[in-house]
Amino acid sequence: SRFGAATEPLSWGEFRFYQSPRSTTLQDVRLFESFLSLRRSGGALREGVETCLWLSRLPCGYPDDDLLGLFWRHFRLLSLSLPPMPLRLRFLVRWLRLQGRAPDLLHCARCGKPLRAGVSLGRWGPECCGPGPTLPGRFLQDLCRAVMLAREPLVEWLRTRFPSGLEASESGWWNDAEGWLRGFFPEGAALFRKGERS
Repeated sequence: SRFGAATEPLSWGEFRFYQSPRSTTLQDVRLFESFLSLRRSGGALREGVETCLWLSRLPCGYPDDDLLGLFWRHFRLLSLSLPPMPLRLRFLVRWLRLQGRAPDLLHCARCGKPLRAGVSLGRWGPECCGPGPTLPGRFLQDLCRAVMLAREPLVEWLRTRFPSGLEASESGWWNDAEGWLRGFFPEGAALFRKGERS
């Protein structure tokens, strides 16, 4: 703008621009929410920035207002000092749901039976009768809760289940599940590569 105004990158608001033949200027900003509190937690801040990078790689004009709502709700949860990895998988599964590509986390992708004990992460979804390394049933329950619980019960559950964050023994399961979920996105590895946006 002609006044040299700027906003914090971690702010959520409504911006109005004026497009002249030679330039675009910011006319008005209505700030709804600031996520500066993410700076208190390195993990939450990293998660927020990485999510921004993912979305910045989508085609310009990506027509999905639902994704913006999901993005905003993700940031609101991150600002509550909760463990970032369950929130990341929640975001990924819900993003896949918006696209109609989310795997069924309650039934085996091979035989259709309800999942109970350990599962392997198959090409089309979790499998109770498939080959490959097995994740414990407890992890599958945690993943389902992280994805399916409404906001308030989720916050309460995460604070109870992971009072000190994820344990080292559990981090590997969450990382494996994240890599598996990334494979369901049609954009592929380009969407999730580390570093600057393309």
